[in-house]
Amino acid sequence: LPVIKNKIESMHSHGLMSVMWMMRRMQLQDREVCQRVIGAVLANPDAIRPIDYIKIINCYSFFTGGAPGGPLPSNSDQISQLTINKLETIFAQQFRNAVNPMPMAVLYNDEAKDYILDRLRKVHITCRPQHLMAAYESAVAVRVLAPQVFHNLHPQSKSFYSKLSERYIKARSREPSPLLWDVSDKLSELEMMHRNTFQWGPFPMDIALEDALGNGRRDCIFVDSPTSFYLSTNQYLARKKLRHHLLTSLGWNVRRVRWDDWLSVEPEKRVEWLRVLMSSPAPPELLDLELSPVKEQLTEFMRFKAIVKQQRYQDRYEPETMDLGL
Repeated sequence: LPVIKNKIESMHSHGLMSVMWMMRRMQLQDREVCQRVIGAVLANPDAIRPIDYIKIINCYSFFTGGAPGGPLPSNSDQISQLTINKLETIFAQQFRNAVNPMPMAVLYNDEAKDYILDRLRKVHITCRPQHLMAAYESAVAVRVLAPQVFHNLHPQSKSFYSKLSERYIKARSREPSPLLWDVSDKLSELEMMHRNTFQWGPFPMDIALEDALGNGRRDCIFVDSPTSFYLSTNQYLARKKLRHHLLTSLGWNVRRVRWDDWLSVEPEKRVEWLRVLMSSPAPPELLDLELSPVKEQLTEFMRFKAIVKQQRYQDRYEPETMDLGL
């Protein structure tokens, strides 16, 4: 990155997109690089291809988006107007990638949100399942965070998203991780009935308890592996914070089991640790801990990998015996 930083202002459209895309894939957060890339884009927007612009904005919101429901960044109006201008020049198959819940929630102003949601309704025939799922989550985010925008949508657009919520959209298949299975086993010891790894609307859920509370709210648990954080840090991804906020607003009590917290608890004390977690109030917002040193995070991560590898070996080569009680 030190070499890239010195060349950002001289990069062409594809180079700027590649830098942001690489950082997004690695979950490598560097706010200076992000700000310099978006500065280069806003300084010379005509030099940026629309298809590259969409990817740059999606990645930019992944790293620098504000708190869900909080104030928009100072450059929101400029980015939103440029986004509308760029999207006006492209066809449907390119436009469908612009519908992303992150910029819709934390970056675009009301005008851009309305434009994107309304146009997708007109071109939805070109969308694949992943585009429809992103549109579904974007609509939910706008409905929760900017209800005035959803209220002022064209009636046909509101009808489209209402029907989209009732439609079956094929989601990417997910398998419970060894960490999630471990948490699930401890919940079973507490005799808490629950479901593992399923889809609730546009949201992939880890664990949800079957019984609703007296006030109608339901409990769920997200098991946060190292991929839930920016690379080599203990700071949550902005996408995790957004989903936590949306689910809380939609009536869920969201609790989280961090991988580093789970490892720090002795195995024989994890049931009690989980009991305390479930009896404590669910946090309405997902807050970060104090940033820990990179070396400390890497050490913990290597220990986590060793434990997961050992667990997978036991599951594969040491099948459990069945006691029939005969």
